[in-house]
Formats: sequence, C-alpha cells, structure tokens
Amino acid sequence: GYAELEIVELTQRGDYMAALCIDPEHAWSMCVYERHAIFDDRWVASGGKKAMDSGEIESWNYGSPKKEAILIFCGGNLPEDIAYYSFENSGVEYTCPVDDGTVLDLFIILDRGNINGYPIPLNAYKEPVR
Repeated sequence: GYAELEIVELTQRGDYMAALCIDPEHAWSMCVYERHAIFDDRWVASGGKKAMDSGEIESWNYGSPKKEAILIFCGGNLPEDIAYYSFENSGVEYTCPVDDGTVLDLFIILDRGNINGYPIPLNAYKEPVR
C-alpha cells in the first residue's frame, strides 16, 4: 500500500530522511530512509510507522549502525490547542513547534545508548495538553 501514499512533509538530516504521508483513506504514515552506501543521490527505505493515530504525535526511535540514536517525531491532524511538543533525551529537554497541525522532526543524537524520546503535546503557553 505504500504506492498509494501522498507525501505531506519531508525532512532530512545528514544521511537520514523521513517522510510524513497520508493515504487515500486519510490514515497517516511515516517512512524512514537512509542514504545509499554507494550512490550518494539514492535513498534506501529503512522502516517507519504505518496507520498512525490521527491527532497524535508519535515517535520512532532506533540505534543506527553508525552508533547514533535516530529520533523521529511525527503526526498529522493535530488539534489546534497543540502548539508545541517536548521530549527529553539524556537529561536535555527539547521543545519544538507544531506547524499547521503537523509534526515531522528528525534528530540525530551521537550516542545510541539512549534512544529514548517520548513526545509530550504542549499548548501555546508550553503547558502539557491532556
């Protein structure tokens, strides 16, 4: 069913790329790609999340073969009261904006020993949204 996906947003950091997609039934998905080892202009599919919950911010985290932690935060059709989201990794708290009801952020953390990162939706005052 990946051929039916429409790319809504695309982001790239280094040798990694993520695509936030929607299918004809309006279900959200996120696809992850890594740069091809030999051909720099090509990308290889490397996983993702299919049929994510609409209105939710989700995460996809893994330790790469290069010993990096790859953290991807994604979601679509987010409620208007969600203006930001935050997550914590290795004692550092990150706060990121939500644009037009969608999120697609890709972080590369140099230590794959901590691939944690659970998103917490925040309102315009950066208070948690329940």
